[in-house]
Amino acid sequence: MNEQKYTGPERRSRPDWMVKGATVLNVIAWLLTSVSLLAIDIASPNLDNMFTHYFDTVERSVWDEFWILMAYILLVLSVVACLTSFIFHIMRKRRKTDKLRKSIVIIGALTLIGFALFIYRFGFQLF
Repeated sequence: MNEQKYTGPERRSRPDWMVKGATVLNVIAWLLTSVSLLAIDIASPNLDNMFTHYFDTVERSVWDEFWILMAYILLVLSVVACLTSFIFHIMRKRRKTDKLRKSIVIIGALTLIGFALFIYRFGFQLF
């Protein structure tokens, strides 16, 4: 292919709505994944330690189903946000200088791995 270098004026003065939308969706995906990790931590059973013995507190020995369901919903929303952001970047990648952001790939991989581990650990027992 004989590709010629464009020598005309640069018409892109700032990012368009697709690039801005992809950036916003990427930030939302990071936030949703972080909050889902927090929800999984809240849902986990309490560990037996010296403070629980000293204060005679009752420990929860089972997983909290409400927070597990919230973590599942947040992970699903995070996967959707990652995929939508990835699609926006692929649609917008027209020039050689346009590159896919590493952050989208990293959060997409982490979210999919987390989603797979979540399904492996809890299965579909909540449904």
